[in-house]
Amino acid sequence: AARRSASAKEVRQEPSLAAEFDASQTRQCLQEMASAVADDGAVCLRRAVSVATAQRLAGYIDDLLKSRLQAPVSASDVLHLDQPGPDAAADRKDWFGNVHSPDHRHDLLLELDAPVRKAVAELLEHLAPLLTAVANNGVLLKELACLISDVGAEPQPWHPDNLASGGPLYTVFVALQDVTMDMGPTELLLGSHTVERD
Repeated sequence: AARRSASAKEVRQEPSLAAEFDASQTRQCLQEMASAVADDGAVCLRRAVSVATAQRLAGYIDDLLKSRLQAPVSASDVLHLDQPGPDAAADRKDWFGNVHSPDHRHDLLLELDAPVRKAVAELLEHLAPLLTAVANNGVLLKELACLISDVGAEPQPWHPDNLASGGPLYTVFVALQDVTMDMGPTELLLGSHTVERD
């Protein structure tokens, strides 16, 4: 399928939603899903993790965020791979990514602890066929994080989450709770994913 190139201005003038599928449809609709990723740069896959898994992971993340925000932070106390865990002191850059409106928003970097591994494994049951179809040279996990936006967080400006270098880069969002319009859900500029974009 030919890639559609659209500028952000064109996309904003013609709002549309990403092609939407239920996770149980992945294998039956694989070609259609892969085409949506190629053409629009996005696809919505509903119920890719169970409600129970999402709730357990959300609770784990809430506890982890609280411990990380309360932990003493010292430039000399750097988290090393041989000292993992939420109780070790570390530079903030080891625990948090940069965000807009940091007083009300946190980009909490995650390790593959048991609750995270379970959710990732459940997600990959549904997502692996699509990743295999769009990334023919395999997939490497570059970053694993949770974006937490509290009441009062300013809207984020349009931005790419990650910049691809050396090949395609795919971002996967998993909502751990129902997200309503008044919560300021993530918006995507369909078609803004190509090199040709303005």
